[in-house]
Amino acid sequence: MQSVESWCGFTSAIDDGDRKALLDAIVVLGVFLPVWVREGFFEAWEKYRQYKVKTFDEAIGVKRVKGQHLEAARTREVLRPQIIFEVYYLHAKGAPLDQGTFEKVGRDLGISGGEASRIFSEPESDDLREIVRNLRISD
Repeated sequence: MQSVESWCGFTSAIDDGDRKALLDAIVVLGVFLPVWVREGFFEAWEKYRQYKVKTFDEAIGVKRVKGQHLEAARTREVLRPQIIFEVYYLHAKGAPLDQGTFEKVGRDLGISGGEASRIFSEPESDDLREIVRNLRISD
């Protein structure tokens, strides 16, 4: 049986270098996403495709902070989901949300417990924390 992706031609278009096909695939396959995700993405993509904005960043309302240290920001963004998922996984297994849990997660990721705690608590982590708190986590 042929997959939806190949039936729609997205995989071959992407393989051929058409990177816009990736975004088009999200629009089409977005029926499987929650309504708020689908509608938010579709609205931004339409603004971009119809040249109502200059960049896709502008369409989705993302703006980089000027003067930010990019390497440190990249590292934090790689660590952020790992920290949040691991902290909540341990918490679901009975670990308290305390410094000991952050120390364990930090050790596992090669950073200090304090750094793990800071990244976990940053405003940039708010949305992901909210999503993960509402997930059912099991083995």
